[in-house]
Amino acid sequence: MHRSLSIQSLLFPLLLTALPSEPAHGEHNFDSEEASRPPEAARTDYGGFLSLLEAMKSIPPVYLRLVDKTHPLEPDYTPAQLAALTPGPGLRPSREGLQLDSRAAASLRTMAAAASRDGVTLVVSSAYRSFEYQAGLFRRFAASHGEKEASRFSARAGTSQHQLGTAADFGDITNAFAESEAGIWMAANAGRFGWSLSYPRGAEHITGYQWESWHWRWIGTPAVRMQDRFFQGSQQRLLEFWAAGPDSNGPDSNGPDSNGPDSKVPPEYRNGTPGNRQP
Repeated sequence: MHRSLSIQSLLFPLLLTALPSEPAHGEHNFDSEEASRPPEAARTDYGGFLSLLEAMKSIPPVYLRLVDKTHPLEPDYTPAQLAALTPGPGLRPSREGLQLDSRAAASLRTMAAAASRDGVTLVVSSAYRSFEYQAGLFRRFAASHGEKEASRFSARAGTSQHQLGTAADFGDITNAFAESEAGIWMAANAGRFGWSLSYPRGAEHITGYQWESWHWRWIGTPAVRMQDRFFQGSQQRLLEFWAAGPDSNGPDSNGPDSNGPDSKVPPEYRNGTPGNRQP
């Protein structure tokens, strides 16, 4: 793909805009119109962008569901199939009773086996949490820190990725994990298995939460590739984009179903390059 100025780049829609400026911590607001615009990086590689959108169609919609402070799950939401986490090659649950969505659990076992071959063990400290469990957890943090401060590092009931059953906390649940052997290994390798860091360092204005080097969510390998290639490594930005489509789990239809990427792309890009559009 040539990166020099071309008729294609000139015709690339003004929908492509830079990321917004950074507000104060925890003040990120979802704007469906803004989120639905293709990312700036797609300007120079729209072919790769469309290819990855197509690949993301293979991921069941629930795994790309946007769950955050303004997009809650239903109180009775439970993953369709939970699997117990048990010790295995490279995998050590910190206690009995931890569960993940079955697909996420299978990916975790595969990832842990790969870590084991490199001499690394992944310790899982938290996984699926019910609405009720999360409610109690947030109440305890709010009682000790105040609601405003607690909301920077703990999710209110219904707004936690853990309720999806596709998020796991690793290590001792502190940012010391980032410098640990397991944390360094995951930063370098987790994406190959479809795992994405939900709350990166310096992104509280985007995610609404402080840096959590230990909190990873399974979104599938194509989605991680899209995130890293076109959304500056931001899971939140990717899932906001995916959610903003009119037939996806966006603000007007926050359910688990989606018809794929076609509605996420301006019509003139669905069948080729912008330069192929007739005047």
